[in-house]
Amino acid sequence: MSNMRDIKYKKYSSIAAQLAAVSQDKDAIKYIEHPTLEVQMAAVKNDGNSIKYISDPSEEIQLAAVQQDGTAIYYIKHPSLKVQLAAVQQDGDAIKYIQDPSLEVQLASVSRDPHSIKFIPHPSAQVQVTAVRCNRTAIVRIKKDQCLEVQIMIARDYPYLVIYLVEPRDEVLKILLDRWIKINYIEGIQSIIKNYKSFYNEYYNNLKDDEKLLMEFILI
Repeated sequence: MSNMRDIKYKKYSSIAAQLAAVSQDKDAIKYIEHPTLEVQMAAVKNDGNSIKYISDPSEEIQLAAVQQDGTAIYYIKHPSLKVQLAAVQQDGDAIKYIQDPSLEVQLASVSRDPHSIKFIPHPSAQVQVTAVRCNRTAIVRIKKDQCLEVQIMIARDYPYLVIYLVEPRDEVLKILLDRWIKINYIEGIQSIIKNYKSFYNEYYNNLKDDEKLLMEFILI
């Protein structure tokens, strides 16, 4: 490409040629000394990651870069909240490049891509609930410290995902057991008896006599 050859060998200083080059080649801007704001903008709009070649980019350039590719925030030192939000709104996974993201940024990230919760250490109950409400399968990304509300949501509305519950609380087990008794789901009932024996014993002891008989009949 002639424009690129001209840039590499510094044979010209035409802004028009520079604009043409950065609009066609994501690496072209690294060959331009002191690119103008217009050239910088054209470069990041073509490929947000070209911001890595721009020294001390303005917030305007940063925003344009992450709006084109959220993960371009990796190359931005100390991005503002505005830039962080723009990045995760373009690509939820961009949060993995943000140090100590605020609650607002975390919520924006999981709203854009619920599975990006995997990049958030110790997500709060609010973040967990937002992620699972946006996409129930996000529960698979919450591997510890699952909040009670999320567990109840899964047990009540998406029982086929209960295998992803980590250390379900008694309230959650009761929801599951009540459901499985009602539909005679013997395998589910037996799994609770096997894995949560103390809970089941207490549950059984609190049943009425006719309910105990029903349970025994189901398990025959």
